Amino acid sequence: MPIISEPGHNGGYSLLNNFIRTPLFFDLEEKKSLLQWKQAVANECSVEIEYCTGYEGHPKRRVVDPYGMLYWNNKWYTVAFCHLRNEIRSFKVDRIVNIISTKNSFKRPEAFSAREFLQKTYYPMWKAN
Repeated sequence: MPIISEPGHNGGYSLLNNFIRTPLFFDLEEKKSLLQWKQAVANECSVEIEYCTGYEGHPKRRVVDPYGMLYWNNKWYTVAFCHLRNEIRSFKVDRIVNIISTKNSFKRPEAFSAREFLQKTYYPMWKAN
């Protein structure tokens, strides 16, 4: 289901246009992970993740500041500032092996849109309406 989370005063959850509504089913571990991500995004708290890239066989630890989470091209993504790479990156949620909450807080850039970041990353010619 193409759910988009947007932070801020006028933020919230929305669905992409022209999608067919289907029920969502999550197992207990997925529910815990989604709740942990939701809390980290809402409370602007950094998390430590173990993440497997597409070309490495073993997970790498990194601290990220999660800005938002969305469903895109049949995959869940989180958009976050990565302290390891010192830039905003997208992460496929199914490649995250472990999530650990931290006590570190961050300030999300004003008016940041995870959806627009992901669209511009994968479709550089895309322009917002």
